[in-house]
Amino acid sequence: MRTSWSFVAQARKHDNEVGGVLWFSQYQPSAGGYSPVFSSAVEVPKSFSRGTLFEFSQESSYWAFCAVGNYAQTAWSYIHPYIAKKQNEVESELFEKVELATDKAKKMVEEKESNGKVAEYLTSVSLEVGEFVFTTWKALLFELIGLVHDGYQTGVTEPTETSPTAIKMTEFFYPRWWLVLTDYFSNSVEAKDWTPPTNSWESVENVFGTVEFSKSVAERVSLARTIWDDGTTLNNVGEQQGGGVITACLLLAAGVCVGYFFGAKSSKTPQVYQQLP
Repeated sequence: MRTSWSFVAQARKHDNEVGGVLWFSQYQPSAGGYSPVFSSAVEVPKSFSRGTLFEFSQESSYWAFCAVGNYAQTAWSYIHPYIAKKQNEVESELFEKVELATDKAKKMVEEKESNGKVAEYLTSVSLEVGEFVFTTWKALLFELIGLVHDGYQTGVTEPTETSPTAIKMTEFFYPRWWLVLTDYFSNSVEAKDWTPPTNSWESVENVFGTVEFSKSVAERVSLARTIWDDGTTLNNVGEQQGGGVITACLLLAAGVCVGYFFGAKSSKTPQVYQQLP
């Protein structure tokens, strides 16, 4: 996320008028697209020289790549494969285009058609492919939104004799380790008013186990109650005391409980969050 730009320099043994190629991209490599810029080019694509970190711009390739990268981070394992596929498609096309342009430029040199024409030609190719990559990535953002949105991955069913092609929405959900560490289940499991989405993972039992998780919740409540030396419980503390002091105490108690629980857990299994499924 801290990458502003990157490049791969392709040094080639050609006449200086043909030269090498700089494959250039802005933003992080995992989200952007590399454009070939010939070393003899006298101009770069306009989208490379537009933009500032202070403000989003639709004229800047950096922001086009950044928008794609940031959207992918909302559901990386589902969205990034689409980006990688697009990168492979575009780069394969550009590899071929660079070879064709190189052959043409070499032929121009051999036929003594230089006098600036080779540089002019390779500049036009650099500008053309840069604009192609830029517009492709701007369109890619909207493709990704259509493919993955609202907790669903969009697909299509295969047509059969009895049914035509239909849209297929596959549900996905937050990682189980995140749901556990944020206490997503603490009320839902206790109240038994929640059913896990079967398309995403088998059942709540795979988190800690319903019984084991309920037990851990009860332990947290019990620990919180021991904070009050006079035996005051969480249920009646609000009735015996009032105002901002009680609110502060409740918040402190909740923090101590959570910290104690995961601290104790971590002392037995360091970095427990990395070991959860």
